[in-house]
Amino acid sequence: MEAAEAAAAGVASRNASWALGELEGDGHAPENLQRGFRSVPYAAPGAKVCEFNPRCDRYMNVLPYEGTRVRLARGGLGGGDYVNACHVESGPGDLARFSYIASQGPIEETTDDFWTMVVEQDVKAVVMLCDLVEDMMPKCAKYFPFGLGETFETRGFVVEAKAADRAGSGVERRVLEVRPRDGPGEPRRVSHFFYDSWPDHGTPDSPESMVELAGLVRSRHGGDRVVVHCSAGIGRTGTFCMIDIVLRRVLGSERALGPGDAEAVRLVHVLRELRSKRLGMVQTPEQFLFAHGAVVLGLRRAATTTTATT
Repeated sequence: MEAAEAAAAGVASRNASWALGELEGDGHAPENLQRGFRSVPYAAPGAKVCEFNPRCDRYMNVLPYEGTRVRLARGGLGGGDYVNACHVESGPGDLARFSYIASQGPIEETTDDFWTMVVEQDVKAVVMLCDLVEDMMPKCAKYFPFGLGETFETRGFVVEAKAADRAGSGVERRVLEVRPRDGPGEPRRVSHFFYDSWPDHGTPDSPESMVELAGLVRSRHGGDRVVVHCSAGIGRTGTFCMIDIVLRRVLGSERALGPGDAEAVRLVHVLRELRSKRLGMVQTPEQFLFAHGAVVLGLRRAATTTTATT
């Protein structure tokens, strides 16, 4: 291992050990975590929520904030700039850089708006955390081709599957080429990660696959803007973002972390941050506990791995 890599691994190992101390104390017993979860308002106080649009919104009670919503430059459904999605981004001085768009799963009428958002926002990857149908209920319209070489067309785009494989437990990975149907515009490649083992309002059987998925997306697209969606775009979506944000902050920091950084890794604080960007992020106490377990698992792995390689 090169000296610079060894030094970075050492910092990551020490930071992982420090963060584990912050996350595994007596205050993080399940009942205390649930109490902390319930202390955070479902929606940010004072935030203006957009009005329900039956043509564009899947659920009446899951709507973006006016201040953080993604705005389409090219007119979306009905000619407006609306799409049910919010920016979730790191701020100045954050321990790590992240740029997500938390989105509802497209409905049939908004598949073109979805791809417009991907193109206009220069999105390099999409993480899909729901199936098209779950328990005989539609959760997301089909918006991409499943088979290699197949295409999916919207009003303005042709989406073609250029590559497809399995990338870890429960993850289908595709490389999609998105090109305009008519007019100017260069084709662009977008990575698509489809995780199909997460029940609605519930949690996966084990946090291991989610830690692997977050690590895979981080390693391939650590500095890129990433769309994350489930059906409503708040429960599974928020849980994934919470796990990834904490791991990015701890493992990506170039300096040693200490008591002054504790809020940045405490999940109640991260929950408040997420809900300041999109209401209802991380919907249930069970998802919050799952996120805690996944973060702890990711940190333990990092501490062990980086210690072993230094």
